Amino acid sequence: MKFEKVAIIAGTRPEVIKCYPVLAELRNRNINTLFISTGQQKELLAETLDSLQISPDIDLNLMTENQTPAAFLTRTISELSSIFSKEEPDLILVQGDTLSAFAGAQAAYLNSIKLGHIEAGLRSHSLDSPWPEEGIRRAIDSISNFLWVPTEADVLVCEPDQECLVTGNTVVDALRLIRSNSPTVVTERKKIIVTMHRRESFGKTMTKALEALVEYSKKCEHEILFIQHPNPNVQKSVIEAKIKESRIEISQPIPYVSFIKLLQSCNLLITDSGGLQEEATILGIPTLILRESTERAAAITEGRSLLSSPDGKLLEAHANYLINVDKSSQGMNLVFGDGFAAKKIIDSIFGARND
Repeated sequence: MKFEKVAIIAGTRPEVIKCYPVLAELRNRNINTLFISTGQQKELLAETLDSLQISPDIDLNLMTENQTPAAFLTRTISELSSIFSKEEPDLILVQGDTLSAFAGAQAAYLNSIKLGHIEAGLRSHSLDSPWPEEGIRRAIDSISNFLWVPTEADVLVCEPDQECLVTGNTVVDALRLIRSNSPTVVTERKKIIVTMHRRESFGKTMTKALEALVEYSKKCEHEILFIQHPNPNVQKSVIEAKIKESRIEISQPIPYVSFIKLLQSCNLLITDSGGLQEEATILGIPTLILRESTERAAAITEGRSLLSSPDGKLLEAHANYLINVDKSSQGMNLVFGDGFAAKKIIDSIFGARND
């Protein structure tokens, strides 16, 4: 099957980071490519695009304050369908498990356009965690023609009209490109980085976790940097937990390239993020995961990460354990791939290049 025009849909910081190598590979081969942003994460998206020096061909800018997932999904499917009708792509690529990816997948399917899913196959085996991402990823996989999975553990039982290929995770490509373009001199610092933004933890769970972090900061000799997500629900928990009255430093989101440099020099990452589990594992950073379950099993089996209670009940004990784990910052851990996933993905569509 020959494809003449490929559209990539993204709307969040993680999607842009992981689509960036695929977009670069397509453009390096002079393949007619349309990069569409839904604008799901306005501020985070803008700084990430700027940091990676890329820009969308079409920016829908659809997110509004406190918009419900259902409202965003409905608007995005409608807008994308209109664009597909006008631009006539014959292959749509989506990444991961976001609402933007779900909308792109649904719009492709409803308009009878072939669909490729980057980072297919990951499963936590719990529809409640991460929510709604677990259900979204399963749904996208079910209607995709091409399923590009990161590891052998993510391989799916496909239908006869689907193709499944192990490619590695494109985040490894992104980190390889960043490290080659901007070498980092890693300096050892007594620093802990913390991020929280999971929807299923909004409210009491997140507030309790932050309160546990405040108590830990009273005993811990390390600097603690909390990178605050712009979601109002996170801001509410920050106020309730009185983070600003503690010795914890609060930072607004950091541009991606600068964040990776910071991550490489820390002693411990505490997070509920899915993507950061990958980046920390690749860079050898011990990670405390504030979630009931994870779809990134390789992060746990590498022995540098621990699943911990989302409400911070075990935060102190687990942090003290991980902070003494040796941190390896030499080279890159290849458990999520060799850094050439984008090439494998595009080769599977258009054939391997001879140059």
